[in-house]
Amino acid sequence: MNKLLHFLLLLSLCFTPLQHLSAAPLSITIIENVNFGLLIIGEPLAVEADEKVEVQVTGDANSEYSINFAPVELTGPGGNKLTVTLSHDAGSPPTLDGSGSDSFFITATIPEGQLIGKASGDYTGTAEVTVIYP
Repeated sequence: MNKLLHFLLLLSLCFTPLQHLSAAPLSITIIENVNFGLLIIGEPLAVEADEKVEVQVTGDANSEYSINFAPVELTGPGGNKLTVTLSHDAGSPPTLDGSGSDSFFITATIPEGQLIGKASGDYTGTAEVTVIYP
């Protein structure tokens, strides 16, 4: 039996200019949503989403910023819940380039054992991504 899992990324922006009052506004664009595709019920292994989500950030040139994720929970048929972990490839620390832009990818993973005993169907939820830059 297969099931389709997907969730949408909703962006929450936290902007706190610390270095000076004339900071360029921070702009964030999420290019697409996450889709896990068809998954097998009872799969004991961790499952990574088929595609990564691209995020574009703009602001003051050469500024460092940070990325934080709130816990993500997907809800499906019969109130079944799945936990999803998010990670990014923006480096440490993420830094806007000389033109004030950067992009990174978010990877969504369903941890090991989450699919065991779950009902088939669509699972949806919202992820909160917070980007902070001075």
